[in-house]
Amino acid sequence: MVKDESSEDDNYDNVISIIPDKNLESLSFFILGFSYRESAYYIGLPASTVRKRVERARDVIVEFFASFEHFKAYLFKTKKIFFFLDYCSNIIGVKKM
Repeated sequence: MVKDESSEDDNYDNVISIIPDKNLESLSFFILGFSYRESAYYIGLPASTVRKRVERARDVIVEFFASFEHFKAYLFKTKKIFFFLDYCSNIIGVKKM
């Protein structure tokens, strides 16, 4: 269970370092609200593969955070959501202004 914000930061660092890039890719779209089908379109994989990769990433997350929802709340609270936004925008090809 998470005790304080510094341990949450450590937990976040652990999650990001443990989850393979291919799973972070799928997780990024999922966190931002894309469906598995939409994510699959941009990533170029079957939706079932995207779903499985998200499931694997979520399994890692709940080892370090009380729940997946707690992890998402942490991302927004700390503005670390931008890591996932950048991940998706690079895949989609959105140019930064």
